Amino acid sequence: MANISKSSEIIQGYKDTLKRQVEELLLREIPRKVVELNVLLENTNKFKEMNHLDVIRSPQYSVVTKEQGGEPTKKRQKKSKYNYDEEIIKNQVVVTNITFPSNKELSELISVVEPFIRQLIEDTNTLKMWISSIPRIEDGDHFEGTLQENAIGQIMMVLSEAKKFLCQISVYFEARGKIVSKVLKYPGVEDYMRAVSKLDKEERVNLWLVVCAIRNHYYSLYDYLVKYWE
Repeated sequence: MANISKSSEIIQGYKDTLKRQVEELLLREIPRKVVELNVLLENTNKFKEMNHLDVIRSPQYSVVTKEQGGEPTKKRQKKSKYNYDEEIIKNQVVVTNITFPSNKELSELISVVEPFIRQLIEDTNTLKMWISSIPRIEDGDHFEGTLQENAIGQIMMVLSEAKKFLCQISVYFEARGKIVSKVLKYPGVEDYMRAVSKLDKEERVNLWLVVCAIRNHYYSLYDYLVKYWE
């Protein structure tokens, strides 16, 4: 019995901590997040349209020559947009390392948006645990029972969307990598460069939509859960 009593105290302590975390979310953190996201959306420097054909960097080449069967004998750097001709050096092998840089501006924007996505996942998990820790209302006020079910449903919907937002970022990098590999393989085909540009533009719009969605999710969760709390 003593062990059961101790376990009950631990569980109750967890519930009390969870309740304090939810209070902090509803009273301070969620309103602060809505303000931060509004500021981000109003920052035209983050989401402005750009000429992405100018933003896309040309491939960078690092040429290493080494004796056949030996170690590198000399190194030098060269940059060229579409020149893939290798040097022919007698009794030497030329190894060309090619790097196609990411879209720097877009990568920086992703690094700004991604923490908001991860925080939304963490916050919705906390809210889900809080709602789940409240005894389900089976009898009595049917309206209260419906509120509880709807709250859980809304939180799960937001959590599912937040996970998709993270996946979208991975899908973008994978898709861009595939197109870039075509650019490197067929440097004379301008349409592949345009495809990279188009993909970057689409991702910029997608990130703007993600930030809008995160803000709206925080607002709707706050509006609904404050009423539920009361």
